[in-house]
Amino acid sequence: MTAEDLRGEPRILIVDDDAVSVRLLAHMLTGLARIQVTTKASEALALVQSGQPDLVLLDIEMPELDGFALCEQIRQQPGGEQSLVLFVTSHGEEALEVRALAAGAIDFIHKPVRREIVRSRVSNYLALKRKTDELMRLSMEDGLTGVANRRAFDHVVEQEYTRASRTGESLALLICDVDHFKAYNDSYGHVAGDACLREIAAILRARARRAGNVVARYGGEEFAVIMPRCSLAEAQAISTSILEGVRENQIAHAGSHTASCVTVSIGVNVIVPSERSAADRQPAGAPDGRTPRTDVLTFIQLADDALYRAKQAGRNRMESHG
Repeated sequence: MTAEDLRGEPRILIVDDDAVSVRLLAHMLTGLARIQVTTKASEALALVQSGQPDLVLLDIEMPELDGFALCEQIRQQPGGEQSLVLFVTSHGEEALEVRALAAGAIDFIHKPVRREIVRSRVSNYLALKRKTDELMRLSMEDGLTGVANRRAFDHVVEQEYTRASRTGESLALLICDVDHFKAYNDSYGHVAGDACLREIAAILRARARRAGNVVARYGGEEFAVIMPRCSLAEAQAISTSILEGVRENQIAHAGSHTASCVTVSIGVNVIVPSERSAADRQPAGAPDGRTPRTDVLTFIQLADDALYRAKQAGRNRMESHG
C-alpha cells in the first residue's frame, strides 16, 4: 500500500493475446474505470509493477505465459496481492476453474461476453475493492495525527525498497523526532502534546507533498517520510524545508534546551541501487547471509543513526548518512 493506493479513480488491466477481444472488453467497460490493455504477459507484469490495478481481466490461453502462471506471478509482485484477478475465458471445465481459483483468481466470466453481465460483475468487484481499500486505510492510519501508522510504514518501506532495488531508482527516508517532547508534555500537558503532534504531522505533509511520498508516525514523537525516486539533494532540501516550517509555526516550548519554540531533528538516508553492482542489487539473500528484510532494516537503521547524530550535534538540524 502506497500513498497512491487510495486514488479516487479505479484502474482495470485487460490482458488477452487477442487484440479484438481486448478492444471489445475495453469498449464494454468504458466509464467504469481507467483502463489499460495489453496482449503480452511480460507487459502485463510491468504494468502491475508500475501501478497496481484494482482489477485484472485475464485470458487463460496466451502464448508467452498462460493465464494461470501469470495470475500467480501477479500475486507475487509487491502489492500485487491487492489486485483482484478475474478470468475471462471460453473454457467451462470445472477443473480449469478450480485451478484458476487456486492460482488466486476471484471469479470467471465466460466467453462470448455479454456487455451487461460484464459491466455488472466488474462494477460489483470494483465496489468490493473500494470497501476493502477503505478498511485497509483505516487499519493503517494513525488515529491521532491522520498520517500512516507504524504498520503502514513497515509495509510501504519494504515495498518501496524492493521496488527501488528492482528498478534501480533512488529511495529516500527521513526520520524526524520532536526535540525535548517529554519536557513539552510535562510543561503543557498531554492534550497540548497531542495537538503539537498533529501540527508537526500537518507540516510534514505540507512540506513533503509529492506524488508517492508517505508520511507516517514512526512511534511516539517520531515521524518518518518515505520518498521514492528522491535524490539525496532533494531529500536534504525537503528536510531543510521541514525544519523551517516547524520553526516558523512558533509553538511555544518553555521546557526546551534548544529553542523557545518546538523544533525537530531529522536523519536522512538515501539508497541508489543503480549506483551499486548488479550482485549487490539482488533481492534474494546474498552469500553473506543478507535477506531483503535485513537490507530494509539496515536502510532504516542508517537513517536512525543520522538522526542520533543530529541530536548529538545540538538538535534542531538535519544530518545525512554517508
